[in-house]
Amino acid sequence: MLRSEQPAKHLPFFKLTEACGSGQCPLCRLRSDALESYLESLVYQGVNDRRFRAEFDRTYGFCTYHEHAFLAKQDRLAIVITHRELLARALAQTVPDSAPECSLCKLLEDTEQQYLETTEAYLHDDELRQAFEDSPGLCLPHFRKLRARLRETPSWLEELQQARLESALAAVDEYIEISNYSLSDNLSRLSKPHLRRLPDTVVGMLFGYNPDQDAGR
Repeated sequence: MLRSEQPAKHLPFFKLTEACGSGQCPLCRLRSDALESYLESLVYQGVNDRRFRAEFDRTYGFCTYHEHAFLAKQDRLAIVITHRELLARALAQTVPDSAPECSLCKLLEDTEQQYLETTEAYLHDDELRQAFEDSPGLCLPHFRKLRARLRETPSWLEELQQARLESALAAVDEYIEISNYSLSDNLSRLSKPHLRRLPDTVVGMLFGYNPDQDAGR
């Protein structure tokens, strides 16, 4: 897309650039924020919404992962209210053999697609490019999804992703080398922030940060 064809900047653009400062893949952060926002709204308001309750009953709740994410909000009343009908259905043996798609999975997939589209639309915007260059870059799964949407990936983005992977590999080698010795100065080197965060960084870059899918029902 040429610069002259770029759409006017709107809220998703500014959320995307802001997420670049989160210290992780911005698309992972936006998906994680959407999950947290939904569950917070559910706990404080959604359990009394008849349309939500009807959909929740129809799909027999969320997928296993998102059921436990809901449980982690520690709102006992919200949990028992929303699951009362599911227990009644289990007692009546009217539980579906294969549950429909988790509505929360669908919402998060739509969120991810929205921000992939936003990233694609503004890849030639200087403000977005600067935000990405100041960030850890995209995780490998989101980078592959974005690249699959593009006819040609901008060279700066390819170079950024390559640089981030090279930096992570160098940090891993440093960590392994330091860990082979028990000298006190090595112990202090291991306490450096980028090395303390290294396991999270490596797994996040390769497989995504804050995963919320693939646990199954």
